[in-house]
Amino acid sequence: MKKVLFLLVCITLLFIIHGLFRSILTLWEKKDVYVAKQQELERVKKENTALKAQEKTVTDAQFAEKEIRNKLFMVQPDENVVVLPADVGKEAKTPKKRHVVAIPVYEQWISLFVKGY
Repeated sequence: MKKVLFLLVCITLLFIIHGLFRSILTLWEKKDVYVAKQQELERVKKENTALKAQEKTVTDAQFAEKEIRNKLFMVQPDENVVVLPADVGKEAKTPKKRHVVAIPVYEQWISLFVKGY
């Protein structure tokens, strides 16, 4: 009788140990999920603060006026509009290339002594 009772207690303890071990493993796995969600929460908080800052600039009256002027090409009644040709900016951006003719060195020396310059 004592052996049967001892065996029953041992089997019960093994089931309890097995259950605790499985609980520890699931908690360990959930810890990884928790860390991933924390990182995602930090990312979303940063995005939220950036969007709030953008909202402040968008709701500003100066921003609205700037957008109206730039995208809709509107001006106030007392302003004058100057329209420039499309190729004006291209000339300033691309420098003109100089065509330098390479004169041989001996001709440079001759022109220096003979012509004087």
